[in-house]
Amino acid sequence: MIILLGTRFITWGSERTATIWHCPNCEHDDRFVRKRGRRCVALFFLLPIIPLGRVENFTQCPNCGARYVDPDAA
Repeated sequence: MIILLGTRFITWGSERTATIWHCPNCEHDDRFVRKRGRRCVALFFLLPIIPLGRVENFTQCPNCGARYVDPDAA
């Protein structure tokens, strides 16, 4: 029997930022999406089963999906 384990970053929440940010990755200006997430051990690389580390706050570009540290996170 083969069991495949891997890691996966799971995200939740989606709140638009109040200010317009500039994405250095795709040069897009827009209100970014504020999210939270945590890396997990995943069964078959899909099903999260064990959380790893702590919850991280970040903002994500709505155009290209690049993630950046959220300076306004509390």
